Amino acid sequence: MRHRKSGRKLGRTSAHRKAMLRNTACNLFLTAQGDDERPLRITTTVPKAKEVRRLAERCVTLAKKALAQHDGEGTPRVWGSHPVRRLKTLLGRRDAIACLLENIAPLYTDRQGGYTRILRLAARRLGDGADLCYLEMVTEPVEAAIPSGPAEPVAPRRATTPVADGDEPEEAADDAEAEEAEATEDAAADGDDAPADEAPADAEEKQDE
Repeated sequence: MRHRKSGRKLGRTSAHRKAMLRNTACNLFLTAQGDDERPLRITTTVPKAKEVRRLAERCVTLAKKALAQHDGEGTPRVWGSHPVRRLKTLLGRRDAIACLLENIAPLYTDRQGGYTRILRLAARRLGDGADLCYLEMVTEPVEAAIPSGPAEPVAPRRATTPVADGDEPEEAADDAEAEEAEATEDAAADGDDAPADEAPADAEEKQDE
């Protein structure tokens, strides 16, 4: 089982797979040659595009690092930098690296990742019916985030003091006192009514005697 194994074998040996991914990434970068406004894209299968995208994103990041380290110092210093030496190891083609440094990397100075995208095609490849797609470089400028208005102030919550076991809060104590006062008033009213009712009965008994 290939659980927790990243990457795709693509039905090839490691050397064949490495050469194929390198050549496909170089073909993607070389689409930026010339002054025409054609889209920077290639057509390939979906599994290959997903693997090439990992290599292409890494190469663009290295090219950006090389330009940031030696900005304004001239081309020879850029070509001798460590990120460019890494690019030579990954791509192995000087024309593709030059196109990456001169035409592609300057487009992504404000973009932090996400330099490529995959657009699936409805048509399938003749023969085996494999899913086809466009692997292209993202050339749209990064949209600035819209600043939101000031947040409305939130009223602070009233702190509640913890009540120990057996202790009643002040509001509950006030309610209990009010209920006791009402009960005593009702009892007093009942006591006043009872003697008034018994007085006529006592007077009638005395008259009979």
